[in-house]
Amino acid sequence: TDRVLRSAADAENPRSPVAAVHRPPGASPRDLNTVVLVDIADPGNVGTMIRTAAAFGWDVAVTPRTADVWSPKVLRAGAGAHFSTSIIEVEDPLVFKSSHTVIATEPGGPAMSVRGGAPYAVLIGSEAHGLEPRVVEGADLQLSVPMDGRIESLNASVAAGIAMFIVDHTTSDT
Repeated sequence: TDRVLRSAADAENPRSPVAAVHRPPGASPRDLNTVVLVDIADPGNVGTMIRTAAAFGWDVAVTPRTADVWSPKVLRAGAGAHFSTSIIEVEDPLVFKSSHTVIATEPGGPAMSVRGGAPYAVLIGSEAHGLEPRVVEGADLQLSVPMDGRIESLNASVAAGIAMFIVDHTTSDT
């Protein structure tokens, strides 16, 4: 009924249809390129990054302070991509050091061609604070999206998409 739909929805004017599903268990890291969302707070950014990762054939990893990947806002922004990629929960973004070439994204630096062995783990830091210094220092490489200086920064999900594209198109082994 409309009353049941309104009580279950998080939107003021919910649309049907609605489904109740079980949350899938967390995935384990695989031998694929992975975008790692480190403390990304905005649900729209999280969903957009999941959708972008799925489009590139990448896995997604999230740290505990990242917005809930199964919240309604993240699911809407992901537009179904949650079911096209693996979503991995990790305590520390540097956990991929043993299996991936870890790339920290940092604003303001020069662009670079990615080197090292695949698979890659690209770390995207929080919208407000970026990556912690210990995470940047612990990474194998750093990557920046060059800008002409008129704009200070990019939206985190836009930067993530550009970083995934750079990795996919500047390496010969992906």
